[in-house]
Amino acid sequence: MGIPLKIGFEIYQSGETVTQVLMLNLLPVLVLPFLLALLYERTEGVKIDWRSELRMLTGAGACFALPYFVTGLFSIEFPSVAAGSVGLVLFMVMFAKVQGRIGPAFWWKAFWPYLVFVLMLAVIKPLVAGYSIHFGEGLRPLQAFQPGIIFLFAVGVYLAAGRYRDRSSSIMSPLRDTLASMKLPMLTILLLVCYTQLVRGSLAGMVSSGMGIMPIWLQMVMLPVAGVSGSFITGSATMSNLLMAGIVQMPAIGGTAVAIALLHTGSALGNAISLQNIVMIRSVVPSKESDGWIIATNMLPVGVYIVIVAVGYLVLS
Repeated sequence: MGIPLKIGFEIYQSGETVTQVLMLNLLPVLVLPFLLALLYERTEGVKIDWRSELRMLTGAGACFALPYFVTGLFSIEFPSVAAGSVGLVLFMVMFAKVQGRIGPAFWWKAFWPYLVFVLMLAVIKPLVAGYSIHFGEGLRPLQAFQPGIIFLFAVGVYLAAGRYRDRSSSIMSPLRDTLASMKLPMLTILLLVCYTQLVRGSLAGMVSSGMGIMPIWLQMVMLPVAGVSGSFITGSATMSNLLMAGIVQMPAIGGTAVAIALLHTGSALGNAISLQNIVMIRSVVPSKESDGWIIATNMLPVGVYIVIVAVGYLVLS
């Protein structure tokens, strides 16, 4: 949630739309570990004993879903943070198959960079949440609270701490290495962003006219598909929500909370097949597989997730 809802739909706090997002994603989140295990089995050529892994996979979904759902009732910035931290600890303690005992040193080493980021978010948000930068009439104001910028500050703290522990280490060296390995991916992403700006109007119009001839129930079911398509083209859930926001205002849909939730869910899912994300990941994780193979492989969990969301919507409606 967070930035995609804020910028895409100007939703700044929990409410009916956020509740709809949580409800629509609850069952798919519980199923997702099984989909990922199936994907692992297919791509790595290993055989999974589903009966013996049932408890762990069920626990993985529950450990993510519970803190995500509860936190989402009060905040739109922290559900993923809570699920990724509290949920991970619960999973490791209760369900993970580990050798021996996990001591405090392990938890501290694994989590202290993450805790720095979370603490920065918690401290800075109440200080700057009410402020924004205005660029002029007709332009959307920029919120002062930007988790992405705070994340960069957290990275700086992490590098400075490493320098403090090891005087021979350099802060600039990892920055230089990162920039050197990402020059071409960054250029590729810039070209993709330019391409997105060229086609965004035509794409939104084409999707709107195509959905306009569908029955109302099918229009609603197709909203997650539109969101996935938007993220595939634009590279982010935020841009997808901006691109496709006009669809939920179509007369038959009426901009309802559940319509926004369906579109946003698809936009978030689309990150799994986003061209920009794939280019960025391949810049730091070398892989012989083609982009097409990665997209086709990820379409399995994305497709099943959409089907579960659509069925859930039809049942709840």
